[in-house]
Amino acid sequence: MESHFEVVILAGGDCKRLYPLTSGGVVKALLPVGNRPLLWYPLRHLAEAGIKTATVVAIGEAVAGRISSYLQQHAAAGGVACKVVTVSEDCGTGDALRAVAPALDPSADGVVVYSGDLVCDAPLPAMLVAHRLGGALATVLVSARRVAPSSETKPGKAPKGVDYLGLDPSRRLLLFSASHPDSLRDLRVPLAAVQRHGAVEVRSDLADHHLYVLSRPALQLLASKPNLSSIKLDLIPALCRHQSQPDAPPGTPPRAPASASAGGGAAAAAASPGADERDAAAGGAAGGGGGGGEGEGLPGAEYMRLAHCGAGARATAGRVAIYKAPDTSFCGRVNTLQAYGDVNREVAAPDSALHLTGLTPSRYDNVVAASATLGNKATVGPACIVGEHSAIGDKCSVKRSVIGSGCKLGAGCKVINSVLMDGVALGDGAHVQNSVLCAAAAVQDGAALKDCQVGPGFVVAAQADHRGETLARA
Repeated sequence: MESHFEVVILAGGDCKRLYPLTSGGVVKALLPVGNRPLLWYPLRHLAEAGIKTATVVAIGEAVAGRISSYLQQHAAAGGVACKVVTVSEDCGTGDALRAVAPALDPSADGVVVYSGDLVCDAPLPAMLVAHRLGGALATVLVSARRVAPSSETKPGKAPKGVDYLGLDPSRRLLLFSASHPDSLRDLRVPLAAVQRHGAVEVRSDLADHHLYVLSRPALQLLASKPNLSSIKLDLIPALCRHQSQPDAPPGTPPRAPASASAGGGAAAAAASPGADERDAAAGGAAGGGGGGGEGEGLPGAEYMRLAHCGAGARATAGRVAIYKAPDTSFCGRVNTLQAYGDVNREVAAPDSALHLTGLTPSRYDNVVAASATLGNKATVGPACIVGEHSAIGDKCSVKRSVIGSGCKLGAGCKVINSVLMDGVALGDGAHVQNSVLCAAAAVQDGAALKDCQVGPGFVVAAQADHRGETLARA
């Protein structure tokens, strides 16, 4: 029988964490990434997985209106027909899902919850097959962190923005999840999980990308616990605790489990970034496409392995499973200013994620629109995208950057590791490095920007020198 999954895209709101990119009425879901609206990427990913309909949840009427307008202009974007639902501005992700859950098809095999800020090409059909065959309570998409935690913090300090995930010895099940900064001060492993599985492997080299497949009992638990405001911070940890209770009926409020310190004895094993070498031996439906094997490269090998994994798949029944994206997949969330710049640069690189934009690189490993013009001795390096009707002046240099549509760069400009949205103007001799310039911003002659974010329509004065600043209209 053909499976059927409902899809909920959490598009969010104006996202103050991305200020000034989202100032002036700009909606996070429509921010340009690789000269495509951010929402375009989840819709394309879903369409490639054969999904035909989706519910897009927007926070606030203004955001919902802008998203609706975009979807109307791009009817059935990517082949996915979308219904936009508005929730109040004080809603967390769990609250938003709880609000729309009653309107979802109760006969569906599960609900796919997709963060609207995720740019991803992990094999979603394989994840859905793993969830359905395994009978999991929930399935969580994880992948190897692209940046080592040690590079984001000072020696002796806890890494920032790291997910601590507790896996069973087979690496099919998620036994606990801790991401909230407060919970990391005293990280504890549920004692019941240790007793049931014998050991818990604590991983800090994996990232939870906020793409979940939830069963109906998981939604029932969410509905019964109004305090579960966030899916990642509240619901998933609650489901992990719930699965440790023997023979607990679905929807039964979880009891507070006993815990063991993550630093102690056999209760937890600290994972190293190279621990994935044993993933192939673990196998299993929830382990994803990273496993090795003689027929790994054959078409349909992943589905064959899932279909014939027998008891291994049923080991996830009623549990929280993980699906590890293949190492060749790209998964990145645009949820911080740093991540916005990083993902833009990744999707401009042919050796990384340019294929996600649907653009074809030239023989110079860049993408320059046919209507764009380049002046005398202007150079556009590899891993760059230049949008329609943009004009690059004489002796300009563009390296590892994304230039939007209708931009104008004066003579002698240098743009390095930066994002220029539509309609940006740079005066002669302007230098921009590691910066993001929002739509219609202007940098006058001779000005220099490094590690800056410039809001929509802001004008940087001639000869100004700004470093590490946020520049926006009051």
